[in-house]
Amino acid sequence: MELTIKDTQDLHRWEQLVEKANALRVEELALRKELAARLFVDPKEGVNRVELNTYGWSLVLTHTISRTVDSAALTASKETLRSAGINVDELIRFKPELSVSSFRKLTDEQHSLFDNVLVIKPGCPALEIKQAKH
Repeated sequence: MELTIKDTQDLHRWEQLVEKANALRVEELALRKELAARLFVDPKEGVNRVELNTYGWSLVLTHTISRTVDSAALTASKETLRSAGINVDELIRFKPELSVSSFRKLTDEQHSLFDNVLVIKPGCPALEIKQAKH
């Protein structure tokens, strides 16, 4: 493919912006964590506020806690949990997830039928510049 001067300039500018964005993302995250730790000493899960000394403004921290299910531990503990009155089926949601490799093996007719149960939308394009292998 023959690149125009504009293509080359835009690719160079895009590379510069990616580098700047990555550096800013790292710096912003570090400062956000530092401010959150310093200004919200013992945050509660959910929304936390600190009033600022500026005309009714407040700083809001949304404190989240990530909880994931250990499948092996769940399987091993299911009966114990149930006998303790814990409804595991109410606490754990199972989310349908498409197996793309199996999906790609369907015939055209099967695709046409199965597409009716999918929400299909394009993803964000990913670009990277790689040096040619010699």
